[in-house]
Amino acid sequence: MIITNINMTPPLDIGFGYFLSTTFIFGSFVVFLAVVFIETLILWGMKWASFRRSLITSVLMNIVTGIIGILIFLAMTLLGLFINFIPYWISSWLLSTLLEGIFLFYSGQKSRRAWIVAGAANMGSYLLIVPIAWYLNF
Repeated sequence: MIITNINMTPPLDIGFGYFLSTTFIFGSFVVFLAVVFIETLILWGMKWASFRRSLITSVLMNIVTGIIGILIFLAMTLLGLFINFIPYWISSWLLSTLLEGIFLFYSGQKSRRAWIVAGAANMGSYLLIVPIAWYLNF
């Protein structure tokens, strides 16, 4: 069974509330900046836009997914639902990619390339944050 009552770590993009609750504002801000920086480099490296526009896009899409993530974290906490570590991270990566793909699709090139770039950007940032969350969880 995937849903348990074990306190598990939600991811940054979709579960930004976890980092906010464990590292408080400063730690969450540092992780947010790291994610934005990595995703900016990936967007720029994949020639999505200029560096400046990639930075603005990364900040905006991570603010949107961060707010949604805080709401999901609060709802899960109030309902007492927590999901095992690996399934939660996989589902959160998919949801983050979906949300950021929609954001990229409507803010730039309206093609399937938006989904590829969103997936690559999220993969890069999750390679940074999964080890941090694993460390904080255990």
